[in-house]
Amino acid sequence: MRSRRFLAPAAVPTLLAAASLALAVSAQADAVPAAGRVVFVSGNAQISGTDGMARAVHAGTEVRAGERIATGDDTYVHLRMVDRAFVALRPQSTFVVELYEYDAARPQDSRIRLQLDEGNARTVSGQGGEAARDRYRFGTPVAAIGLRGTDYTVRTTGDATRVSVVRGAVVVTPLGSGCSADSLGPCHTLASRELSAGLPHAYLEVTARDPLPVLVAPEQDPAGAASQNPPGAPDEPRSEESGSPPASAKAPIETIGEVNADRVLALAPDAPPGIAPEPPVAPVLPPVVTNPGAETSLVWGRWSHYATGDGSPALVTLLSPKREVLYGNEVFALLRNREGRFSMPAQGVADFRFDAGEAYAVRDGVATAAAVLGGEFSVDFRQREFRTELSVHHGSELERLHARGSVQFQGLLVSDPARSSMTAAGALANDLQSAAYLFEKPVTGGSLLGAARWTR
Repeated sequence: MRSRRFLAPAAVPTLLAAASLALAVSAQADAVPAAGRVVFVSGNAQISGTDGMARAVHAGTEVRAGERIATGDDTYVHLRMVDRAFVALRPQSTFVVELYEYDAARPQDSRIRLQLDEGNARTVSGQGGEAARDRYRFGTPVAAIGLRGTDYTVRTTGDATRVSVVRGAVVVTPLGSGCSADSLGPCHTLASRELSAGLPHAYLEVTARDPLPVLVAPEQDPAGAASQNPPGAPDEPRSEESGSPPASAKAPIETIGEVNADRVLALAPDAPPGIAPEPPVAPVLPPVVTNPGAETSLVWGRWSHYATGDGSPALVTLLSPKREVLYGNEVFALLRNREGRFSMPAQGVADFRFDAGEAYAVRDGVATAAAVLGGEFSVDFRQREFRTELSVHHGSELERLHARGSVQFQGLLVSDPARSSMTAAGALANDLQSAAYLFEKPVTGGSLLGAARWTR
C-alpha cells in the first residue's frame, strides 16, 4: 500500500499566506506597464526587479521600470522601448530602466530616466525622448546626460564616463552641485558641456577626480574610436541605418546637421536645437561691452537667441579650430586660444586689472543690459587659488560680487560656492598675461549673467 504524506494543519495557513504573497507580487509586476521588450540576445544575460529575483533574458522578455539587466562576457542585448527607442547593451554591462512613462497620445508628457552603472551602451532615442527632452535623462555614477539629438554611446567604469555621439548632440554634466542624480532632463551648470556629431570619434570624459568634462579628440586618443565604441552585435544599426550620414558626408562645423552651429562643443543653454532658429522678438540689447577683444587669447560670444543688437558677437562667428570652448551659461560661451601650452608657476602672486566686461539680467528669457563697472582679480600660484571682486549695475541695483576658488592644472578657474557670492568659471591664458571668467548670480525673478576679462 502506497503511503501518503499530509501537511500538518498548522502549516496550511503559512503556505496559503506565501502563495497569496507570491500572487500579489506577480499581480503587482503585471500591473506595471512594460517599458520595452528584448528583441535580440546573444550570450547570457539576467534581468532582476526590485525584489532582487533574477531570471534569464530571452528575445521577447518584457522590461519594466525598476528592472536591471546585467550582461555577461560576450553577451549583447538589444531593447526596443515602447516609444520606439533603441538600446544596445554590450558585454559586462549593468543597465537600469529607472523610469519610463510614455503615452503615445501625449509624448510631450513623457518622463524617462535610464542608468548605466557599468559597461557600454548605445542609445537611439524614441518619440518620448524627442518630444520631452527636458524630462529625459541618461545617468551614470558620475555624470548626467541630457538629450539634444538621437544617437549616442555611453561607456562607464563607475568612476569614469565617456560619451560619444553618432547623430545629433548630448549635454554632459558631472553630478554634484546643481546636478542631482535623481532629477530629469539635462543639467545646466557651468560644468555642462555639449558634444555633437560634428566631431566624429571624439568623446567627452567625466571622472570622479576632475570637476570638468574633458573633450578628447581622435588625435589625442591613440586607441581612437575603438576605445569608446567596440564592435556591436551583428544586427546593431550602423550610423547610416540610424539616419546619420557617413563620415565622408558629414557637414562642416558651421552647418552641422541637427545642431545649431554656434553650439558645437559648447556648454548647453536651455534653448531648442535647430539649424536656423527663428530670430527672437526679444530681447533687444543696447551696447554694454567694452573691447570684446576678438584678437585676444580669451574671448566670449553670445548664443544665437541673445546675439542681437550691440554687444559681443554671435558665438558662431568666433568658432575656429584654433579655439576651444571652455564654459557657457544661458547667454555666453567662453573660448580660449589653443596656441601654446599652459604651465602652472610653482609660486608667486599675480594681480590683474579689469579689461572688459558684459552682463545682462535675464528674466523669462528676456535680457536687460547691465554694466560691469570693474573690480579686482588675483591669482596665488603657490596655493593654486584665485580671488576676485566685481561691481555690476543692473536696473536700480548695484551688485558687489566676490568669488574665491581653485586654479586647475589646465589653468581653469572654478569658484568655491562656500566662499563666493557668485558662480564663476573661467581660465588663465596660456601665456599667463590675461584671464577671463563667466559669472552668474540669482536675482529677483531671474539671473544676472556676465563675462569679465582681466590683463596684467
